[in-house]
Amino acid sequence: MSAPADVSANLVAATDIHALARACVKCGLCLPHCPTYRISGNEADSPRGRIALAEALAAGIELGADATRHLDQCLSCGVCERVCPSSVRYLDLLVATRQRGRAAVAESWRRRALRSLVQHPQRFASLIGVARYLPGRLGRALRRSRRPGPVAACPVLADATVAPTAILLLSGCTGAALETSVLQAAQSLLTQAGYAVQVAPAQCCGALARHACAADAAAQSGQALLALVGQHQVGQHQVDACTAVVAGCAGRYRTLLAAAGLPGYRDVLCLLAERLERLRFGASSETVALQLPCTQVGDGAAINATRRLLAAVPGLRVVELPSQGRCCGGAGSWYLDHPELADALLQPALAELAMIAPSRLLSSNIGCRLRLATALDVPVQHPLQLLLEQCQP
Repeated sequence: MSAPADVSANLVAATDIHALARACVKCGLCLPHCPTYRISGNEADSPRGRIALAEALAAGIELGADATRHLDQCLSCGVCERVCPSSVRYLDLLVATRQRGRAAVAESWRRRALRSLVQHPQRFASLIGVARYLPGRLGRALRRSRRPGPVAACPVLADATVAPTAILLLSGCTGAALETSVLQAAQSLLTQAGYAVQVAPAQCCGALARHACAADAAAQSGQALLALVGQHQVGQHQVDACTAVVAGCAGRYRTLLAAAGLPGYRDVLCLLAERLERLRFGASSETVALQLPCTQVGDGAAINATRRLLAAVPGLRVVELPSQGRCCGGAGSWYLDHPELADALLQPALAELAMIAPSRLLSSNIGCRLRLATALDVPVQHPLQLLLEQCQP
């Protein structure tokens, strides 16, 4: 089993920054999609501007602290990559620039602590109760993410004539600590749809570390995840595809699994939408708001699957936030180091939610849910939780 390039710190450190930068044709199509550029209007806070700064640093040009600050303020959300017509590998360029020591990342102790915890999911789960009492944003977000009690299993409509597709449900690093009910909902709904589901133990994929450009930590977690999935390709445990409930890690899963030649990643909502005829939902009179996170920008299949599944609930009124696809300011743990900028990015979504006045907010990204839960009085849930509530035999 070969390791994908993006889990190797050595390969990241040796990346030719100039070659990566030359792929950019300076068209500027990424600018309106960049969260920090929309706030400041400063070219240096855009992907195009940061590429120019990275080239200058790689060439040995001494830039002041203000220049490196523009690099450090990048959310690493990757939206620019998904809308780029030239397929510029911007995140690789950013990681390489930081990894080679050209720009320091001013990472707070809170961000380092959170990143360290999620790399050890069992430790994270055991400490999450204590962490809820921490002062500040992190503690408040965790308190608002109260872990619901057990959920009832969705009734199963078995079809003995069809061999079920074997799905490995990845628990991720937050599953045991923050998303127990979401994982249960995914397992129940997938089973109802006719899939044979295996639930993998908790394991971080390294996405949060990569967000912070901590290449060594990302590599370690990525290799551990590949080893875990590889164990399910032995004997009776072989699976046809992997899935998860954390939309923010989808890109990481796809890259790791594809490069290693392991079963590919499929979005859990796409899997359910493909077998929508096997799912039955009761009526609802609720008005819910739907946030399609920036991690789904460019993933039309996942977005359409979310819409189709919610539309299958009779009477449910779904109002999508007008600012769909724009970062809420969470960006993994980035908001812990840039609270003022993060708050500015969150305000449009809060203003829209005040106008909608929903009974609950739905989002498939755990980071977005934690972020929004700090400012809302209504439940903030994964779409799977609502779907399971309405599931009928």
